[in-house]
Amino acid sequence: IGRHRAGNKSFSSQNGLTRRTGRQTRCRGTSIVLQPIFVAGQKPKHGIDEAILRRMQIIGEHPVVDAVQQEVKSGVNMIKNISRIRTSLYAVLLMALMLLAIKPVEAQLIKANTRYAYSCDGNLIDNDDWGATPFAIAMAHAFGVQKNCVHFDYNNKITRSNGDWDKRMEKFTLEGAKRFGFPEGIFFNDLKDLKGAIANFKKVAEASSADDPLIILAAGPMEVLYRCLKEVAVDKRKFLTFVSHSTVNNKRVIPPAMTHDWNDLKALPGGARFVQISDQNDLMGKSAAGKWDPLKSMSADYQWLYTTQTAKPGDVSDAGMMWYGLTGDQRGTPAQVIAKFKNPTAPVTTSIVPLNPMVSRNLLVMRMGNSNFFQVPGANREDGGKFVSINGVQISIPK
Repeated sequence: IGRHRAGNKSFSSQNGLTRRTGRQTRCRGTSIVLQPIFVAGQKPKHGIDEAILRRMQIIGEHPVVDAVQQEVKSGVNMIKNISRIRTSLYAVLLMALMLLAIKPVEAQLIKANTRYAYSCDGNLIDNDDWGATPFAIAMAHAFGVQKNCVHFDYNNKITRSNGDWDKRMEKFTLEGAKRFGFPEGIFFNDLKDLKGAIANFKKVAEASSADDPLIILAAGPMEVLYRCLKEVAVDKRKFLTFVSHSTVNNKRVIPPAMTHDWNDLKALPGGARFVQISDQNDLMGKSAAGKWDPLKSMSADYQWLYTTQTAKPGDVSDAGMMWYGLTGDQRGTPAQVIAKFKNPTAPVTTSIVPLNPMVSRNLLVMRMGNSNFFQVPGANREDGGKFVSINGVQISIPK
């Protein structure tokens, strides 16, 4: 069971099942192959296993797992009443247990109302954060989740800084926040306001629930996050998920100020979840040098964004966790990110001059998602507002 091919064989499905001794269905790209149970002297038998597979074509957060969860009890009862397929029971139960065990992290984490927290360094040893953090901010903007981002702390190597690196990190971070529409109030420089960072994290973490989860992207050492989680009410910790991609960050301690690592963070009680994704340096590290060049021909904000990754050309690896947090994809590429930048789902703003030449004020125009519907607040036909068409899009202008 899984996304892997069996040897050199590829399975093609028809109506969810193959016409061979093994049975297969595909749900959201996951191939499920159920091998028959062979009994000496008898032909392979299929019963409720095939029925369950056919019934898996339902819509849910994750069809495979939801189907198994909903069908196993009824399937078992049906099997008990059909003695000729008794041996299939073991196959069905095994399949159910394996599916439950491998439920994809993405299905559990990524929800429409998921909130995000981000903690990074940039002030010592690693200056790739100068680019990674603005890139993470730009990704969140491209997906329209600025309001879902509730906490950013940076310069989290709280022992010391390398020259003026902390100032550069602050400059890149806050400039990115300004350019991509984030309020400065959720950003904290750990070297200047660690207490404020911890207090804000506690507030947003304790606002979490099963329907309002918080994903924390750990883009630096774990000391600050350890101190943050320690302050969160224990009964709220089960709604938090910590994500890391770097085994180096997981182990980084610099005594005496930084003595807690990923394992110490995991050891805190309360049931917080911890997810280790693939190392993002593979696709968004130094190997990405030159692959961000298309940004140079985009808008001024993206041209600026391009300059942030020049400290370590190409390397914005920590931002790969934001891509994962937004899409569930651990293998995001610069080409995918740039394509999203070019086709954002975030509200965008621009300024236009009203039709009345006597009025000199500019008006804010907001794009609604991916649609070509633009609206000026307070403008409608009834109040005498006029309409203008820009690039084929009708925009209403209040009188």
